[in-house]
Amino acid sequence: MIGTDGADTFGFLSGELHTYGISFTGIEEVNAGGTSNDGISDQLNTETDVNLTGNQEELRNANILFKDIEQVAFINNSNGKIVGSAIDDSFIIASTGDKLTANNIDFTGFNKTIDTGEGTDTVSTLVANSTWSLSTIQKRSHKQRNYLYQYRKSHRFR
Repeated sequence: MIGTDGADTFGFLSGELHTYGISFTGIEEVNAGGTSNDGISDQLNTETDVNLTGNQEELRNANILFKDIEQVAFINNSNGKIVGSAIDDSFIIASTGDKLTANNIDFTGFNKTIDTGEGTDTVSTLVANSTWSLSTIQKRSHKQRNYLYQYRKSHRFR
């Protein structure tokens, strides 16, 4: 599926892809159109986890590859989380603490959990008085460690 030259909104809800009032099934790739510096923001609304691919403005959601997506909103009280790629990713918590930017995609409404995946990732924050809970998850087959970053507003770093 290819988006328009304007700002498009895609929704993945109840197992279907929706855009412009039309529901689709069997879609494997969505190219929202445009470029990262075109000033147009294409958005994905979802209730499920998203997986970063390592490329800027690109992610997987429910086995659909989305390209040129600038915004993702987790909706309907989603428990969706952000899952990092197998290569280096960059995560930035905005100064308001309710928005995160990863690989040039702005995320809102996520459950404050980031599974950073593999690679050497960077996590930074502009939020004063933040608490981060860092959990180590041991992978048996690869004996590598993933780190689960969980953001909570508080008064200290732990």
